[in-house]
Amino acid sequence: AAHGEAVMRSWRLTLDEEWWADRCRLEFAVVERSARVETWRQRYVQLLSASRSTTGRWSYCSSRHGLGDRVAQPRLFVGPSGKQLFNYGGWSGRGPQTDLAYVPMSVLQAAAVRGAPDCEGDEDDAGASGSAGSDFQFSFAGCHGRPPQRAGVQTLTPLWRWQHGDKPSPGFVASVAEELSAAVTLPEDFAVGSSLVMTFGGAQGGYNNENNSWSIGVLYEGDGASESNILWGQPRPKTRAAGDQGLPTARGAHSATYVPARFCPEGYPEGQVVIFGGHSHDCSQSLSSIETLNLDSWSWEQVWTDWLDVPCFLGSLAEDRESRRGRHGHTATFVEVDDRGYIIVVGGGEGNILSGADSDRSDAIVLDARTLEPLCILGLDLPPGVPPPGRHHEASPG
Repeated sequence: AAHGEAVMRSWRLTLDEEWWADRCRLEFAVVERSARVETWRQRYVQLLSASRSTTGRWSYCSSRHGLGDRVAQPRLFVGPSGKQLFNYGGWSGRGPQTDLAYVPMSVLQAAAVRGAPDCEGDEDDAGASGSAGSDFQFSFAGCHGRPPQRAGVQTLTPLWRWQHGDKPSPGFVASVAEELSAAVTLPEDFAVGSSLVMTFGGAQGGYNNENNSWSIGVLYEGDGASESNILWGQPRPKTRAAGDQGLPTARGAHSATYVPARFCPEGYPEGQVVIFGGHSHDCSQSLSSIETLNLDSWSWEQVWTDWLDVPCFLGSLAEDRESRRGRHGHTATFVEVDDRGYIIVVGGGEGNILSGADSDRSDAIVLDARTLEPLCILGLDLPPGVPPPGRHHEASPG
């Protein structure tokens, strides 16, 4: 034991700053330490953590999946029980879509294990059903009620955290289904085991004509063998919050984040959805405003924020000023740390990408999920040659 301790002490002395600098250079091609860490060892730990978070196995299966080409923010998400992978909307050759398609996760996982199939020919641009060479096909869910307004760069927010069991109560979901199904014939026991999703906003061609339309969907996922169904509509507000006239603001390429009830202040027994940023006025203005929808009362409220008072750690006054302006095309991800909730806003930018007069951000904003107060603005410590996350990227909690 004594010999082992002596060896470890000798080994630790060998691991000096020069050794850790060499490891950063050899393993990550990084030759600058970064002003945000004090030692090369800390820099190595930082780089290693980042590499682990991006490690995964990608498997190309097929482009013959039945959806065709889609742009302008189609939304992929896993159902509340983890049995189906869904795709909502996006902009196809026929314009903006509000359809909901699904494929069983078991089929998708089997296709990934088999690897790339031997496909021939080009996929139909209209997204017609695939051929025998396709490993998997999306099916289209049964849609009922009044679907959302058609738009690109629209958000769809699942109102659950399936890893943690956070979601609106079953009784509340059943009451929403009852209200929205007043003139609709639904499958038997449709509301049993169903969950909620929400769509909001969006824009038309050229990122123009933003809207403030919102819809709630009651989603019946199915068990992987039975058909998925969704009931769309807009519940009637029970009450109106003070000052909610004119809300919500029309916007596109914004974020819409579900915050479960246990992370909300009193008065939100079913949780809330937090809308942040986006573009307005035909993409000529990027927003920094925050608006919330109370899922119990269906009332909107604006959250006032003094961005000048938010601590900013970006290194220059020019970057500080830019980070406090509005942004669109960012992500806003809910994370839980030590039983506290935070919303992490990453990247985004300003300007219309079609005009060339645009810029991307390489920073992050941390919001307290209970108060929605911005706690700080941080710069992203990106390795050399790695572009900023910019607009229309994706992010998810690790």
